[in-house]
Amino acid sequence: MTHETPAKVFSLLGVALASLAFLFMVTISDASFEGSMYAIPDPFAPQQVVALLDTTAHGYAMFLNENLFAPAQHDYAIVADNVSWIAGNSRDGLVAMLGIESTGADTLVAQQPTEGMVAGAYTTQADQVHTKSGSFLNRIISLITE
Repeated sequence: MTHETPAKVFSLLGVALASLAFLFMVTISDASFEGSMYAIPDPFAPQQVVALLDTTAHGYAMFLNENLFAPAQHDYAIVADNVSWIAGNSRDGLVAMLGIESTGADTLVAQQPTEGMVAGAYTTQADQVHTKSGSFLNRIISLITE
């Protein structure tokens, strides 16, 4: 004990601070051997621990949402918009390059009346989709086999 090392100094300093904290709590609560006049808060009570865990988890979730999920959704929206724009603009070029005639799906929607419509009026019937896609596939197969 005659040589001072950082471990010895910090351990003695920790013991001194712990005893001062104990004496401070005894003085604040007016405690004696018969009881205490004021209740001492228990920081390790189950309610306190659960509240701390809930607050920490909520803060972490908000951090992830703000710094990870929201930017990722924004980036995905930009990429999806770009890809849909490229796909929409390349469709006519692909049809012209393959020498296939237009399927006429655009004219089907454009010919529908716009007044007095109900929800779902712009959807196509299932049999129309199958016949149009079947004829498109038949045209592609006939181009490949020729």
